[in-house]
Amino acid sequence: MTIDQEHVTESRENSAEEAEYRSITPWAIIALALGVASALSFAAPLLLALPILGIAAAAIALRQIAAEGSELTGRRAALWGLGLSIAFGVGAVSEKLTTNWRLESDATEFAMLWFDQLRQRRPQLAHQLTLEPPQRRLSGDLLEYYHSQPEARAELETFTGDTAIRTILEQGERAVMHQYTSEVAGKDSRGRLLVGQVYDITFDNEVTEKPLRMTMLLRRSKDYDTKAPRWQIYRFKGSVKPPA
Repeated sequence: MTIDQEHVTESRENSAEEAEYRSITPWAIIALALGVASALSFAAPLLLALPILGIAAAAIALRQIAAEGSELTGRRAALWGLGLSIAFGVGAVSEKLTTNWRLESDATEFAMLWFDQLRQRRPQLAHQLTLEPPQRRLSGDLLEYYHSQPEARAELETFTGDTAIRTILEQGERAVMHQYTSEVAGKDSRGRLLVGQVYDITFDNEVTEKPLRMTMLLRRSKDYDTKAPRWQIYRFKGSVKPPA
């Protein structure tokens, strides 16, 4: 063996020893694990903490590697963890925002249908939309139904006796609805989605009628057979709109 060959062999042995003694930073492993686990962030809002922690762990790992130089390794694992955390985190947030927008849009459409029944002075249909979907009677002669069923008639009288409902019925098409706020409010005990909305209701003849503010909670369930979404005006409360 020549001197040059001995030198090359010795250099390779030294390089192998140096590689052997380079330790991977634990933060790189943690970052990679959190990056993979960030896929769970699609399941629940609280799990969005996983990609945030993954990004933080990757940042710590990369900072340590940069500071320690050749003594630490794990840069590739940290970068993978960082990329996965960002991808899953952004994806989960985007999906949540899109889902909420769609829910609020569907709830608004149903709320406006309810308001329109009141504006058209059809309290029976408007009252039916406050009932759970399986209990509704949207076909047939509703006037006869409420006339012949004392319990249903009493519920309708309570409904139309509400000050805000009575005012909208009296004003009819002069009532104009303006959405003030809309927000997904979570789920009830049976897993049905809830959307809270607030509407300002003005009238053409504001000299005689003060603007109203209607606070509503809409509930979405699914048809047992078709799985199609079905909405309900779950709760509502009207009051005189506070001055701006």
